[in-house]
Amino acid sequence: ETVLVSLWVRSGGWYETKVKRGIFHFLEHVLAQGTKRYSSYLELSKKLEELGINPKNSVGGYFSIYNWIIPKETFSDSLALLAEYVFNPLLPKEAIERERKIILLEYFDYWDKPINHFNHSLGESFFGKGHPYTFDALGTKESIENITKDDLVEAHKQYYQLNNMILGVVGDLEEKFVNQEINKNFKNQRKGEKIVLTDDVVLDFTRKIVFSKKNADQVDFSLNFPTIGFKEEALKEKYSLAMLSYLLGRSRVSRLNLRIREKEPLSYSIGSSVKHFPQKGVFTVGFLSSIGNSRRAIEIIKEEIETIKRNGISEEEFRGCQKSFIYHVSLSFDTIYSIADNLMDNLGCKGRIFLPEEKKRAIAEVTKEDLSEMAKRVFDFDKATIGFMGNKENLEEIKSTGIDRII
Repeated sequence: ETVLVSLWVRSGGWYETKVKRGIFHFLEHVLAQGTKRYSSYLELSKKLEELGINPKNSVGGYFSIYNWIIPKETFSDSLALLAEYVFNPLLPKEAIERERKIILLEYFDYWDKPINHFNHSLGESFFGKGHPYTFDALGTKESIENITKDDLVEAHKQYYQLNNMILGVVGDLEEKFVNQEINKNFKNQRKGEKIVLTDDVVLDFTRKIVFSKKNADQVDFSLNFPTIGFKEEALKEKYSLAMLSYLLGRSRVSRLNLRIREKEPLSYSIGSSVKHFPQKGVFTVGFLSSIGNSRRAIEIIKEEIETIKRNGISEEEFRGCQKSFIYHVSLSFDTIYSIADNLMDNLGCKGRIFLPEEKKRAIAEVTKEDLSEMAKRVFDFDKATIGFMGNKENLEEIKSTGIDRII
């Protein structure tokens, strides 16, 4: 009885090379402050409540996302309200000033957390200062303070247009009826054009070390390798990379979890992940531990990476991983939320939809040899960005005892 309507707008931190930083996050805030038909925050909010809409709006690097969870019976009116919401905002000056104060509070809260400073420093070292992938959607304090109504109106006019959007509907509704409602509410909105992300900066990956301070006893360690971006990445390559991460540090039975958490034990929090950007990706291995355990944990990480590069993956590891990934595909199409996330992400990043059977075939085509080759391609220590975050004494010990030179 629930429907998820998902509208993705190509706008976010990565597009903010030619507009004020944080403008799309600011715009997402003020869209909720009233429309031509519902002229205030209260009036608009009452209408959302009346229709049973649960809006989940967010802004990232690549997209501004409006996920509205709605009752099936209010679908028509809810879709009409979504069109009103994104195409006809009032952007009142008094609401802009009020939201500016809220956004600044959000900004200060975000940057009060040391981990965010650490990750930002890692990103700037990895991609280079000024690269759009390092732009946080919140913007900067100065940009938030200086965004004007004219800036918001212009950004909305340029980016909030049909050809720069993706709209998805997931739920138990007739396709013909859904298309009729979409045409009725969206067909006559301004068409515009698709905005192309400018991110084709030449990237030079060399070994770098980042030190970041925090007032805490434990040390955060982060090891980051460049990988291929999703613009060029084939589905089989995507799963090869994800399976490599699963076997190294992302799963309960991964090599690093079994050695660093279960066997020795050296860290409560150890893992690996892959983050995808259009042009490049980042394969990250990291842990949180005491200064006394850090040397040994880093030695194990290096040992396991070198072992995988040299000897590959065992048949038992590989088959277990492959089976788990195939099961996960089925689970990822089990709810309206996961279906919408899958389909919209496919359309937004790759320009097409990959259905479950196609994903399962791609996973089944991955071989042990593919993972070995991927490990050799990715795990180049000469191109890695290495990060340590800790208190002053811990960082000094890391430098003086050569822990930072293990990798």
